[in-house]
Amino acid sequence: MLGANQVLQFTFDSTTGKLTPNQPAAVSPDAGHGPRHMIFSPNSKNLYVLNELSGHVTQYAIDAGKGTLTLVDSVDSVPKEAGLAWGTAQAPVGASPAPAAAKDDKPKVWAADIQITPNGKFLYTTERTTNKIALFTVAADTGKLAYVANYSTEAQPRGIRIDPTGQYLIASGEKSDRVSVYKIDQATGKLGEPNRYPVGNGANWVEIVELQ
Repeated sequence: MLGANQVLQFTFDSTTGKLTPNQPAAVSPDAGHGPRHMIFSPNSKNLYVLNELSGHVTQYAIDAGKGTLTLVDSVDSVPKEAGLAWGTAQAPVGASPAPAAAKDDKPKVWAADIQITPNGKFLYTTERTTNKIALFTVAADTGKLAYVANYSTEAQPRGIRIDPTGQYLIASGEKSDRVSVYKIDQATGKLGEPNRYPVGNGANWVEIVELQ
């Protein structure tokens, strides 16, 4: 939950479909991060949460018996040289706006999406202010992330997807009329030069569907 700065935890009854708050019912990163999007590691041992306001990726270990999360690490996806300040959470719909803070003209972090390759070796995130895709390597034993590089992509990148073979990454941009398709280097995770395809204005999200 972005505004509440929490990741909620529930147990799921597969017979009734009922959700019940776990114990504890939530975990929280440090104040101001703004957890927004998440992805499970292919081996289901870790959950990676992209924080929209800080650009950090928070790693949680998953207790296989209880389904609860334990903080492991937090790694920044936005290099300091980008010159961005942390973003600010918006008031929920219908809520009274918070008092105006002192104006800060420094560009803000605005992270958007997170994906991991099917083999669990590489993880990618997007950041809309800088129009970049960040690459991380994933340690095979601990699941810990190591930041590698940022790649330029479509304007205000919102959604990314990796194909089921783990060979290609597709990125859309909210201020672009194209999507970019990148070849993923299977040894390093680095992205090759993209092929770009017209899709119309305001591409927001990407899904890949396997046809039988």
